[in-house]
Parts: sequence; C-alpha cells; structure tokens
Amino acid sequence: VGQSLAATGYEEVSLSSLSSGDYDDLSCLLQALAHYPQQKVAISLSSLRPGSLEPELIRFIKRVRQTGFTIAPEAGSERLRRVINKGISEQDILETVRLVFSNGWQGIKLYFMIGLPGETEEDLEAIVQLLKRIRWVAKQVSPHRQVKINLSLSAFVPKAHTPFQWVPQDDMAELKEKQEYLKHKLPRRIKLKWHDRLLSNLEGVLARGDRRLGAVIVRAWRNGARFDQWSEFFDYSRWERAFAQCGIDPAFYAQRRRSLDEVLPWDHLDMGVSPEFLKREYHKALAQEVTPDCRKAGCHECGISRYTQCRPPGSGRGEGVPERELRLREKKASPAYKTEKLIRYRARFCKLGKGRFLSHLDLIRLFSRALRRAQLPICYSQGFHPHMLFSFSPALSIGLESEAEYVDFDLFDYLPADEFIRRLNAQLPPGVQLYEAAQVSLRAPSLTRHEYMAAYRIRVPRRLPEENEAASSLQQVQQQLDEFLAQEKILITRRLKNKIVDIKPLISSFKPVGADENELILELLLKSAPKGTVKPQEVVQKFYRLADSQLGRVRIKRICLWFKQGQHFVTPLSNSSSKRR
Repeated sequence: VGQSLAATGYEEVSLSSLSSGDYDDLSCLLQALAHYPQQKVAISLSSLRPGSLEPELIRFIKRVRQTGFTIAPEAGSERLRRVINKGISEQDILETVRLVFSNGWQGIKLYFMIGLPGETEEDLEAIVQLLKRIRWVAKQVSPHRQVKINLSLSAFVPKAHTPFQWVPQDDMAELKEKQEYLKHKLPRRIKLKWHDRLLSNLEGVLARGDRRLGAVIVRAWRNGARFDQWSEFFDYSRWERAFAQCGIDPAFYAQRRRSLDEVLPWDHLDMGVSPEFLKREYHKALAQEVTPDCRKAGCHECGISRYTQCRPPGSGRGEGVPERELRLREKKASPAYKTEKLIRYRARFCKLGKGRFLSHLDLIRLFSRALRRAQLPICYSQGFHPHMLFSFSPALSIGLESEAEYVDFDLFDYLPADEFIRRLNAQLPPGVQLYEAAQVSLRAPSLTRHEYMAAYRIRVPRRLPEENEAASSLQQVQQQLDEFLAQEKILITRRLKNKIVDIKPLISSFKPVGADENELILELLLKSAPKGTVKPQEVVQKFYRLADSQLGRVRIKRICLWFKQGQHFVTPLSNSSSKRR
C-alpha cells in the first residue's frame, strides 16, 4: 500500500473481499494502515456481512471521508439464508444498518440474489419487507436527511466445487418474472439495478460446461462476440447461433439437475475440499442446517487440512486499535498534511498536445496525484471530505490547447518557486507543465471570481469552409470578418438549453494574423461578462457556418489571459510579490 500510494498519488485504498469483515487479521491490518488517514488517504472495505461490522471499523473508515458501504444479506428470509449457509438474522442486518447511518452515512448498497435453490414467492416477498424495515430504521436514525438505498440484484449461478454444483439454474423466463415482481413491489425511492439475465444464463452454461464448449466459444468469437461483459457490446444472439452451429443445447449445462453419482467434468481437479464434504453440505442445505464457521466451532473435516495447516478456533483475531491510541497518532501526524495556510503560489501552465483532451475533472485528479507524488507541502480543507487547496482559472473546453492556464496552490510551508516548479513538473506529463510561479496574497480573490479577457490563436484549414471564397486571401478574410462583426447582433443557439444568445458584446476583436498554403491563422479576443461567456469554437462555427463534424479540424489555442482590475485588464501574475520566468 505504501509503495503504491507513493508511486501513484492515489487518494483511496480499497480492501476487497467477498466479506471483508470475516478476514481474521482485519483489526491488525487496519492498525498497520492507521497512519494513512493522517495523509488524507481514505480506506474503504468492500462487501460486508451483517454482524461483522464493528464500531471500531466504522471509526477507522470515516477518519478521512465516508466511503461507500455494501451490505450483502444475499436472501430476504432467514429460511433461505440458512439454505445457503448464511447464518445471519434479520436483527443483525437491521443493527448493521443502524450502525452505518448513526455514524453519518446517508446511503448504503444492499446486495441480494434471486434464483437461489429452494426459492419461493414468499422469499421474494421477504426481500420487499426487509427493505421496508431497513428504510424505516435508516429514517429513524437520520430523520432530517435524505436516505439513499441502492439495491443490486444478481441471478444465482451454480458453480463447480461448491455444494450447489448439482442444482439447476433458473431459466431466463423465471428470472425475468422474479425481476418484474420485485420491480413492482419495492418501496419507492429505492434504486434498483440488476444483472442482465441473458448474461447470467450464459455464465451458468460456462460455469459448469465441459470441453465441448471450447468450440462454442470459438464460434461465438467468429460470430462477432467481443467484450461481452460490457452491456453495450453483449449480443446474446451471437451465442445462440454458436450453440446451434455446434449442435449443443445450453440448457443441458445450466438448467439440468445432476445426480450426486454423475461424473462431473471437473471431478479430476482437486481444489482441496473433498467431494464427500460438498455432498454433506448439499444435504444440510436441503435440510436448512447451518454449518458454523470452523474458526469458531472447530474442524468440519472439509479436506483442506491435507494441504495446509488450519488455524485453531479463535486464533488470528488481532486486537483492535484503541480510540486513545488513534487520537495520539493523529496528534503525531506527518507535518506534510496540514490546514494552516502560510503561502500561496499562482502558477501559469500549459495544456498542449494530448494534454488538450483532459477535462477539468481530469485536470483536478492529475494535479492532486502529482502533488502527492511530489510530496509538496499542500494544505487540505477540513470537514468530512478533505481535499487539497488549489483552484484553477476558468476551464477550457476539451480539445482546446492553452499556454495561459493558471492555478493557485495553498502551502503550509515555504518552498522556493523554482523548487516547487521543478518538483511538480517532474510528476506531470509532457503536455501539462508549469511555466512560471509567483507568490500572491492569501486574501487574493479566487481565479474564478474575476471578469477576464482571453486571446486565442485559431488555425483553420483553407479547404475546410468549401463554400466560403474568403479563404483565398487575408484581405478577403479581413473584409468578411469586418462584415461579420458589423452585424447588430450575432445570435447562436445553445442546444443543451435550447437558448438563443447574442455573443457580439463578448467579442473584442477577430482578425487574420497569418497564412500558409494549408492554413489560415486567426486571432480572436473574447471577454467574459457577469451574465455569460462565449467559447471560441462557437464564434468560429458561427462565422464559417461549420457542421460539428467539421469543427474538429480547427485547432484552437489560448495564448493569453487577463483579469479585470478596476477599469483595466492585467495578467494574473502582474501584482505578484515575486516572479520566476
């Protein structure tokens, strides 16, 4: 974890498992990770079994920010949970929900399966009733906040080397019926998401198939099956054709009940757990008899001890981190993560080449991780979701280059501007580099609160506006630009809001500055106003009457940016106490 954070600058670490709370050494592991929240790195746990969540884990997870919680009851009724050996009571589930919401969370994700062995309509109704009680508990704990409950439904797929390797899977019609039942029965304001039943059926076929399915997979690939895990690429008809071309019925693998004496395609593989143990567990599941955790109840003779030494019951549970110790560690936090501001640097940087394809959110992530890797003394905000204190000048559209982007950094310790630039540039990609930095007042207005003026260099291919004869000479271009700017109004339609806007007051100048045999070079000067702004591509598209597909061939670069001070426009670094060029 330490090496990964140093190499990437990431701000979150996730401990992933089917049930993280069942990991024997979780408390010891969290104790070893206890200093990372002091570095504003969030620690999150994946799916948690109700009853395994302890207040100590909650306290640790929320020390930086409240990451998501996924609770996996699996089934709605206690009877069906006993069938799948999930010995969880409804009280355990409700207490876990109460603990999560009472510690400040506003939402949780719940994971259920449909199509489990022995499932009835009463079990589906039990999911609905359990969700109603969960929502009631959440509202009781958080009466003044909007409660968010997300429900994820997946279809049960029998797998090899498990006690259910002999049972049939629900067919697609049965899964659809159950999905529709829950869709219409669930309480309002519970967001429902389910797995594609066609994909689940295919998974069921492949999970318990034999070597004959190799030909089916190749045939499906030849039919065009690619990246089927992504819904936009998955086409079940390609697989249907593949099964038909190979003369194979997929229901033979997915929907057929196998006898306990049948020789299975994977019987020659030894996974450690013996077939006799799996058969005993299968019979116990049919009898709704739970097999307790062997770490607490003793050995069940599953067969794994032939290959590894099992831990004795009760071992492995490390001691948790006392609250007093965690508070003491917070006081001794690394001085590299503070909130007191000492100095603010304003820097000019570029977005060139491939860097022009970074969105504003991408840019925030890029700088956050670069600052972490460079180990610069950046300040953090306070509260539940602390973030680094830096802010950018008005954002450019994706695809536009710039030599005049600005960003403010708040530091808690003095660092020479040259050193700051050198260390940060070493962690930034070639298309995004700092040119200069200077100290500004901590009370200086935010970069986004100024009215501004920006200059753009625009390169237009001569053959792009095919119907426009103005591309033949600079004089003709200038003449058409003069006529364009002489209009009383220059109206554009912004399709997102279906709004007509007059952009003429925002255009300060528009003129040709050069040309070669392939391109015309224009210079555009735009300004912002309290009631709006205009993008350079909107002006170019309006003047040349370009289609959206043509606009992508125009190269636009911001070359200068000025902020308004009184009646004048000045560069963002003009009033700095020191400069580095």
